[in-house]
Amino acid sequence: MCIRDSLNTMQPEAAGTLLTESSVETATQLLTQAEATQAAQIVENLDTNRTRDIVTQAVTTGNTSSVATVLNNANKETVGDVLLAVEPETGAQVIREMANQDLTDAAERVETAVKRQINALDPDQKQEYRQKLKETIENPELSVDDLVNLFVEIANLPETPSTVAEIFEIIELSKTVEVVDGMVAQDKEEEVALVFSYLSVESLEEIYSALASATRTAIYPYFDAETLANLPQLGEFTVTSLTISEDTVEPGDAVSVTAVVENIGDDVDSTTVTISIDGVEYESELVTLNAGDSTTLTWSVSKTAEGTYSIEVMGETVSFTVKAPPTPAEFSLSNLQVSPSIVEPGMDITVSFSIENTGEESGSYSIDLKMDGATVETLSGALDGGESESVSTTVSSTEEGTHTVAIDGLDAEFSVEQAPSGFPWIYAVVAIVIIAAAAYIYMQQKKQ
Repeated sequence: MCIRDSLNTMQPEAAGTLLTESSVETATQLLTQAEATQAAQIVENLDTNRTRDIVTQAVTTGNTSSVATVLNNANKETVGDVLLAVEPETGAQVIREMANQDLTDAAERVETAVKRQINALDPDQKQEYRQKLKETIENPELSVDDLVNLFVEIANLPETPSTVAEIFEIIELSKTVEVVDGMVAQDKEEEVALVFSYLSVESLEEIYSALASATRTAIYPYFDAETLANLPQLGEFTVTSLTISEDTVEPGDAVSVTAVVENIGDDVDSTTVTISIDGVEYESELVTLNAGDSTTLTWSVSKTAEGTYSIEVMGETVSFTVKAPPTPAEFSLSNLQVSPSIVEPGMDITVSFSIENTGEESGSYSIDLKMDGATVETLSGALDGGESESVSTTVSSTEEGTHTVAIDGLDAEFSVEQAPSGFPWIYAVVAIVIIAAAAYIYMQQKKQ
């Protein structure tokens, strides 16, 4: 059995000892020819410097693909240390090949290497790792497309967008701009915005300012509120006119709000223009303008509750009032009376009632007065809103009996009775009483 075959059956610790005691050339040959899973376990039992030498030798002898396979299967922490140990050009070639084989595995291991340099306790070692990462990422062996694919994958790993932000803060600004442009070209604006949210304020300002206006415009809608607040102000936006179509409307009616927004700054820029009603955000719209340009924005606003509403757009305010229309005229009748209630045939009866306009608008009324179900007169008039008046008229009947007078659901009765016939004894009795009283008074005066 050859040594290579026996290496696959050996315990990883024993195999690690064997490779440590062998020459780098022999160790590299054995490791790259071993089964990938076994080789990965052996690497985990090697000293980082020994693994560094083997990886370097593998790349030098054209075995980059084999060693990349081993590293993609090895423990992430181990590989992270190895990537920080090898020379930048070697690391760039290995990372590229690892990503070609399995982008997720490669992203996880690069992400671990970045975390290793962040968490390094020794300041000198931390600076060394930082410089090594910078030179590795910027090495020509890694193309912009390689970096875009790798960084997008890292950004999508759980809780690791901050790793890409850390790399952006390490590498040259021009390289970062290239990578961001590449990510936007692949429609990865959301990932870019996520990474930018982890940048320091200083790096955010520097990188964002260096981007082309088209790139800034593409990623701007994806920023969260905190990132937007930290963006540098490249343009200067103001509202030069804010108008509304109506000052007073009825509930539910739309008011058209028009704002003219102008970039009075010296550079093209984007901003979010928000319309607020009584301090509450109503709608927002993204605006991108060249220096000196303006645009007109229009919103449709409606409210159902009565009241006055304040509209604010970028510090400018206008207001409109919602007011219900006046209620139409509506008439209410009450207090129907007839007088007298008993009359002789043909005598007039006075009919009176009260009428009130309970609405808010002025209006005219026309009311049918009915007697015994038949209309005998139509009464008409006009009243302002809230006004009332008394109305009276007369009716008569020659028919004896009880009669009903009705208006708008109210009714009252009167009776028509014939006067008694024959000698009017009641009048005679009254006359006798009066004469007797007069005689009594006369006799009393005479006695005196």
